[in-house]
Amino acid sequence: MEQILIETVEKRGLKGLLGFFQKNPLSDASLMAICDTLGKVGTQESVKVLTKLEKSAKDPLLPKVKEALKKIGARPITTKQQK
Repeated sequence: MEQILIETVEKRGLKGLLGFFQKNPLSDASLMAICDTLGKVGTQESVKVLTKLEKSAKDPLLPKVKEALKKIGARPITTKQQK
């Protein structure tokens, strides 16, 4: 599930150089829901994409991204996540 959410954010949530021309961008509400979920189940893989999202996010999304990163950072890294 985490990988699907990460791919969704990478394809439709991140604004690249041509972000204005991005097809079918996700709404802020959808991105907030994904951030909530990644905050609950995310690993270090989620941290990478959330960090990218944090750089391009604005209110009201930015607090959700930071909260998700904080939740993931507060969890101990398991052996599976270290690989």
